[in-house]
Amino acid sequence: MNPGAFDRLAPRIFTALLCLYAPYAWLAFTSHPLDAYRLHWIKMWPILPGLLVGVIPAVHRQPDWVGFSAMGLATVSILGLVALLLSKGRRLAIGTLVVAGLLSCLNSMLANGLFWF
Repeated sequence: MNPGAFDRLAPRIFTALLCLYAPYAWLAFTSHPLDAYRLHWIKMWPILPGLLVGVIPAVHRQPDWVGFSAMGLATVSILGLVALLLSKGRRLAIGTLVVAGLLSCLNSMLANGLFWF
């Protein structure tokens, strides 16, 4: 990688992280008291983009560590795919960010529903 490549990719990576994680900001601003349950969800924030994998019935029936590991692996995979697509050109980067942001919003709505369930 040439020296200026990171300078060009840094804003895209920051934007990708923003698109993937900002939809979960409701965790910080919800009216739910700051108790152990809410803190548990806040601790899960880094792996929440992979939430869909964690709620698959076959995974959900396993011990918590299995579900959290699956969610973490899915999140790392999503971040890797987004990072790869960001490096493939401006048009693909913009499309990737839009799709990643929309999917993250939908996933965040699912997380919010599960939080209040």
